[in-house]
Amino acid sequence: RRMAASAASALAQVYPAEAHGRRTRHARPVSAPAVALPPPALPVLDLPGSEPDRADPPAPSPVRKRMPADLPAADLHTFNIEEGFANRAEAGYTRSVHITGDSPAFSSLWHFAGMNIFNGKVVVLKESTGDAWVPGIAVGGLVRTGDRFVSGALNQALTGKLKSYTNGDLYAVATKTWAKPPLPILANFGLKFTNASIYGIGGQATRFGGRLFGGLGIPLPGPWKTVIVPAAGFTQEPPQVVNLSKILYPPPGKAHIPTTLDYAVRVTQRNNPHFAFDIGVGQVAGTIGTTAAATPQGPQLIPVDLKARSVMGIGLSYRP
Repeated sequence: RRMAASAASALAQVYPAEAHGRRTRHARPVSAPAVALPPPALPVLDLPGSEPDRADPPAPSPVRKRMPADLPAADLHTFNIEEGFANRAEAGYTRSVHITGDSPAFSSLWHFAGMNIFNGKVVVLKESTGDAWVPGIAVGGLVRTGDRFVSGALNQALTGKLKSYTNGDLYAVATKTWAKPPLPILANFGLKFTNASIYGIGGQATRFGGRLFGGLGIPLPGPWKTVIVPAAGFTQEPPQVVNLSKILYPPPGKAHIPTTLDYAVRVTQRNNPHFAFDIGVGQVAGTIGTTAAATPQGPQLIPVDLKARSVMGIGLSYRP
């Protein structure tokens, strides 16, 4: 689901005089920028043990996805290591580290340390094979284990048993780098089959189904031999989440989970890039439905507003 983009290589072709005559090494496909931020999703009111446990924040991480303090999911850090093979394949592992939130009603849905993510991708067709207009084609997948967010927490609230889910994605993506003046572009478009809502942070989807995703970036020359890539992307989300309909009103309720949008900027080196810095804003979910809240006056219907239409993310990556 990543936006395969070699911004430094593209800029070296568009602005050859600034490449100092050196051949730019083509970086492995990375997201541009990789800050499609999965914010909190799918809360429920009046769950047992809903008063949040306070946790000391961990040491600064390579990737920090920041949620406002009054949102259920609070902060999420991710640590990732990736290995490439002959410029044809890659495999990696990601660990998410979650800091519990401050919402007494909602945060218990994310009172878990995080989850494990294993990913792999293979290049089926390299870019410009046979013709300059031919895109690169890649296929890949990932598996998330230990996902107890939302669906697992709701299972505990409804049945008394905490359930850990395993979910994943299978995808195919076409990528094109157009490194020609006056305006170079980096674009991708793909199809994924997934049973995870909002990258697993929103819980387990009710079925394994197809969703579209894509992105567009414009590499621009920056100061100090850098490349600046403003980019925008989208990811369609599964429509429903396991166990969620049981707490939405009128029962069985249906959640409204919109397409995730992200707007970000990546800064990296122009020649032989070793680092990338990403910063961006994600638009995810606002009001996803209605639920009943227990009050001293009795149950009352209230909108489930996640206040996640604007969340911020920061990322830092390095390759030797």
